[in-house]
Amino acid sequence: MSELPLLLRRFPELAPHFPWTPLLPEVPTPVTFLPELGLWVKRDDLACPRYGGNKARKFEWILGELKAQKKQHFLTFGGLCSNHCTAAAIYGRAAGLDVTLCFVPTPLQENEYKELLLQAHLGARQVLLGPGTLPLLRLPRVPPAGSTVAGVMGYVNAGLELAEQVRQGCLPNPELIYIAVATKGTALGLAMGLALSGLEPLPTLIAVETVTPAWQRARLFLPTPQRALQRLRALSPEAQRRLPESVTALACESRKGFDQEPLGIVSAPVLAALRQAQALGLTLDTHFSARAWAALQADRGQWQSKRVLFWHTHGQAPAEDLTAAEESGVRLPPALERAAQQALRRH
Repeated sequence: MSELPLLLRRFPELAPHFPWTPLLPEVPTPVTFLPELGLWVKRDDLACPRYGGNKARKFEWILGELKAQKKQHFLTFGGLCSNHCTAAAIYGRAAGLDVTLCFVPTPLQENEYKELLLQAHLGARQVLLGPGTLPLLRLPRVPPAGSTVAGVMGYVNAGLELAEQVRQGCLPNPELIYIAVATKGTALGLAMGLALSGLEPLPTLIAVETVTPAWQRARLFLPTPQRALQRLRALSPEAQRRLPESVTALACESRKGFDQEPLGIVSAPVLAALRQAQALGLTLDTHFSARAWAALQADRGQWQSKRVLFWHTHGQAPAEDLTAAEESGVRLPPALERAAQQALRRH
């Protein structure tokens, strides 16, 4: 039997309320030092050989909750380029649940098209969002990016994990942690976990905004991190003592400047960041993690004398799995194939 995650071991009163299912064999994820730049990297891309990244951590808790509720099928949403949908297909199958993926058109790159084929190869049902998808809303739903209270717990646990690695001497206590954000559940969950850990001094998260201001405003209608914080405070006296009443009081600062271009538009600084990281052995994506790396490099003059950690959140399917899906002859549903081909032509 897998050992319980740190969150449930440190705060056992939470266990009845936050079911968990083990999916990730490589947790705790390693931290590596890059002497060329004088910074550390938290390698969540290595959380699991099947598919790493921040969505992998979330699905241990999302699927744990669905299984505890005896659900056999769930519906989730994303763009054509969604790494969340790929993670849902991979981990949903691993947990024995049927998965339906509902897509909206977005820019698409060739490697992301291959992930659509992988999703189909794994047995996920794929549909384009439209009037015909309304009956599917009867299924249990997981919001885009896994932004549920259960999903946030994946990064609350990650904050405790990092604090434990600091105490074990795996890395010095970072002063700054750079991390890509879209819905902000990952960053604010991490900030909660660090606050719960008692680590002193507390690192400051630099949450690099990767979605446009319009999408940032839309987050106001998804106050999931605040609900997660309130639930932790309500269920645990220790959490009530360590956590503030509002997520706005957590040690997390927004870093703008790389949030003006919509998905699919790759600026020169982001492209340079992508290539620099690749030369250092880090595979990033143009939509999210490369924007965070670009912000990190743009700020280098401000942090060069500080202890800095970059949190690697990108997930990627193994090349052999993508090849197997291509060679299987699997096809996308016709409407989705048309949307994907249109997106590829625009790229």
